[in-house]
Amino acid sequence: MDSSMALFSSLILMMLSLTFSEANAREILVGGKVDAWKIPTSAAETLNHWAEATRFKIGDWLIWKYDPKQDSVVEVTKENYDKCNTSNPIAEYKDGNSKVKLNRSGPFYFISGAQWKCQKGEKLIVVVLSPNHNKPKPSPPPLAPSPSTVDPKAPTPSPVDPKAPTPSPVGPDPSAPTAMEVGAPAPAPVKNGGAGGWRNGVITPLVVFGSLVGMALF
Repeated sequence: MDSSMALFSSLILMMLSLTFSEANAREILVGGKVDAWKIPTSAAETLNHWAEATRFKIGDWLIWKYDPKQDSVVEVTKENYDKCNTSNPIAEYKDGNSKVKLNRSGPFYFISGAQWKCQKGEKLIVVVLSPNHNKPKPSPPPLAPSPSTVDPKAPTPSPVDPKAPTPSPVGPDPSAPTAMEVGAPAPAPVKNGGAGGWRNGVITPLVVFGSLVGMALF
């Protein structure tokens, strides 16, 4: 059931698209003027240059104006277009006021019925746009924020110079006071008191006195 409904909807959309194309169909004079179906006077004035600057849609009509006694229009395949081969045409028009309906999208190939004229550049390629060509494309989803990067202008640390001298270990300062000197009490002076002092005070005068007596006797 679902597949049938989808097919029916597709057919309806196709019919509406074709109806819309028919309503907006145009009649386009090939080359933009009556006598355009002829050998181009220069490489810059070919009919293909004109066709590249023109938008063709499904349902448009191409109209050729030419002298039917001297020329004709032949619709061919791409291979026969490249070779200017008129022996196996898709369609051929010789009335001098030829009308061709562009009933599909894609390229159409036309050449002159006179092979030598085709070889000199009297030929035309028309590319018809598809019905979906002008539909807007869906907008892409928003991009996720990119991770922060390192500021390229930020200064980088300078590398360590392998030749730079290493700092010497810190030793004790010889001028600094030692632990014994800092806060240590000074030693008390020795006193010459007590028994030793008394003996020295008595013995010394006795020795002097004895020496004087000895000198007097002798």
